[in-house]
Amino acid sequence: MNYNNNLIEYAMKKIPFKIFVLIFISIFIKDSLNAQELNVKTFSQEISTKTSIISKPIEYQYFFDSVVVRKNQNNENLNVERLGNYLFEYEADKLNLVVNQLAGRERYIVVKGADQVIKFYNGTINVRFSELTDFVNFAVQNDLIFVKSLPQINLGVYRVNNIRETETVLQMLAKNQIVRGVELDLINPNIGPN
Repeated sequence: MNYNNNLIEYAMKKIPFKIFVLIFISIFIKDSLNAQELNVKTFSQEISTKTSIISKPIEYQYFFDSVVVRKNQNNENLNVERLGNYLFEYEADKLNLVVNQLAGRERYIVVKGADQVIKFYNGTINVRFSELTDFVNFAVQNDLIFVKSLPQINLGVYRVNNIRETETVLQMLAKNQIVRGVELDLINPNIGPN
């Protein structure tokens, strides 16, 4: 019995101190993590104001030699990748004949974001402005092709002249004083009807 009393006294002295230390460490770690999280959010918000319409900038991997076409009765039997209502190849081969018959705005390439989700891009970008703008004149001044505008929300839709220069164009536009954000106009074949 004397042995049990000694054990209990020892436990009463040591356990509360260990619990106190654990609580102190977890509070300290929690506060330092919150501070790091705040810094990261502030940093990403500073970047995003000039690079993307959405809340954070997105970097894409472009597959310039890829080919994407809408699936139809003439091409649905080809042995190529399929996603949603689309057929695609990372290296143009079997779809070359089909894509050569399409107009420029109907030609798409494969792009992947940081999430590695496959999306399709045809050189069209969305530009949101901080003030009312002459959309057609903006296209001429920035070597873009005007597609359409949504003046109610200060949004212009443009095509780049050379799809391989998309990143350069995005960076140039992000530096423009009247541009609030720029993003690729993508098709996500995984979502709904395309």
